[in-house]
Amino acid sequence: MLPNAKKVLSCLFATCAMSSLALADGAWLDGPYTLAMEESITAGGRESSGSVVMTLVHNEPCQISMSVLHEGDEVLSCNGDTLTTNYKLAGENLQNPDAEWIDPQTFLQKAYQIMSFGPESQVTLWVRATASMMRANEAGNYEASLVMTLSW
Repeated sequence: MLPNAKKVLSCLFATCAMSSLALADGAWLDGPYTLAMEESITAGGRESSGSVVMTLVHNEPCQISMSVLHEGDEVLSCNGDTLTTNYKLAGENLQNPDAEWIDPQTFLQKAYQIMSFGPESQVTLWVRATASMMRANEAGNYEASLVMTLSW
């Protein structure tokens, strides 16, 4: 095993997989993770938010980064219609949790440091959706898909 090899663990909200290339070890418990908004959006300009607590078992400090499989997957959408989408990632062991809502592009560029050696760390993903003020959004189930990658 190479001493500088990295281990990567990806968690797509639909699928979890892990690769073992390094001495560090980790796994998402009870995945796949999904979240539902607290309430339906019924009028223009209205917003709704929701969160999911995700448990990570790990034995080394690590870094969480976000990505998407397809461009646009980070924005809540349904049949081509979109909602303004914002994110926050929080957790007691995160060195740099989000205090405020951030836009999807910024969220995908951030890296979150978990400084503990485990054995477990919980992170909470918050999502906020806001309907357009100018027109009524189409009714439907709006979805976004994020890939959360751990690296050591």
